[in-house]
Amino acid sequence: MKWIKTIIFFNILLLQSETAVTQSILKDVQYDGKDTSIQKMDIYIPATNKFRTILFLHEGSLLGGDKKDKPLEDIAKKFQSNGICFVSANYRLGPQYKWPSQAEDVCTAFEWLKKNLSKYQGDTSGIFIMGHSSGGFLAAIVSTDSK
Repeated sequence: MKWIKTIIFFNILLLQSETAVTQSILKDVQYDGKDTSIQKMDIYIPATNKFRTILFLHEGSLLGGDKKDKPLEDIAKKFQSNGICFVSANYRLGPQYKWPSQAEDVCTAFEWLKKNLSKYQGDTSGIFIMGHSSGGFLAAIVSTDSK
């Protein structure tokens, strides 16, 4: 009888280890397929399966700002600890890059997430776009464009 309990215990342990997901942070993930220093994002993956994701866009009047600005990392970790993936993305900035390069970058980041989140056990049908100030403007523009 003792050996049956031992076998059951190890089977349960193996099942748990196969389905366990670890919390992780992926920094400076290139989302445009090119090797540039601009189009990168930080991905805060929670320790859950089939998680929802927020693609967050920073402020800066389309001229400045960065995914590393305070307090974005603290906000990202709070979402992550509550089972929500938080993605903070950079995009090309003016005046060097003209409109609509910023909106195009957001679309490219969203497309990357749709193609790749399932590798990390994410729900690709549950991606939400939001931002602060000009990031909110970009989220609204991209979310309401039929393309």
